[in-house]
Amino acid sequence: SGAAGGSPLSEAAPLSPLSALSPLSAAGHLFQCRGALLHRAGRLEAARAAYRSAVRHGCGAPAFVGWALLEEEAGEHGEAAGLFSRGADLEPEHAPLHNAHAAFAERRGDTDGARSIFRAACRPGACGQARSFVGPDLSRCSALLHGWGQFEQRAGYERRAAVLFERAARL
Repeated sequence: SGAAGGSPLSEAAPLSPLSALSPLSAAGHLFQCRGALLHRAGRLEAARAAYRSAVRHGCGAPAFVGWALLEEEAGEHGEAAGLFSRGADLEPEHAPLHNAHAAFAERRGDTDGARSIFRAACRPGACGQARSFVGPDLSRCSALLHGWGQFEQRAGYERRAAVLFERAARL
């Protein structure tokens, strides 16, 4: 419980209500959620349609990630890679998208490709207007460095992983 006896949840920063989004993006987020639920239920064609609607209604990177993961599961690796790329073009600062894209490359055995995705996403200047990982959205950079460190650790490069984790922790 919180310091004044309130619950930790009541002390958390309030979430933006869905109604605070534009009608277009609110619909996109709802379609993205529908796509995720349909995907989990194994209804791939209906999930694809929901993800398409999410993108059309302005959802952005989360819809592209879900849709790409669906295509990967369906064995459509080229389509999945294209969706990750489209999402990155649309929202180049979306850390979860880059982490998911690199994990996709890793699952396909493309360790060089995964590293390339992390390098491009973490290059100086990539974090908003940042240089050398200092700027307006440090949590994004930290999340990318942490994901990259986890990848290097799984690949057996403990020293590289440690350096990346240290860089992430300094942010």
